[in-house]
Amino acid sequence: MADSLYSRLGGYDGIAMFATSLVGQAGKDEVLSRFWTDRSEDSISRERQLLINYLVKETGGQMYYTGRDMALSQVRIPSIVSY
Repeated sequence: MADSLYSRLGGYDGIAMFATSLVGQAGKDEVLSRFWTDRSEDSISRERQLLINYLVKETGGQMYYTGRDMALSQVRIPSIVSY
């Protein structure tokens, strides 16, 4: 039997490292950084933990995701994305 995607990504630690890097890079991006402007470090940490929980759950790890589902999260996207 093949290893789960969760295992191949390095388990919780590998996914946490990836998510931390992703949020950090997105916060420095000239287009995406506006989503993290004027946010507290506590708020950013919570968002990062929700991302970790989501990725762990979706890749086969034992984690319960408590954030909003994608449909609810994307309700306002057309009004905030400019092309």
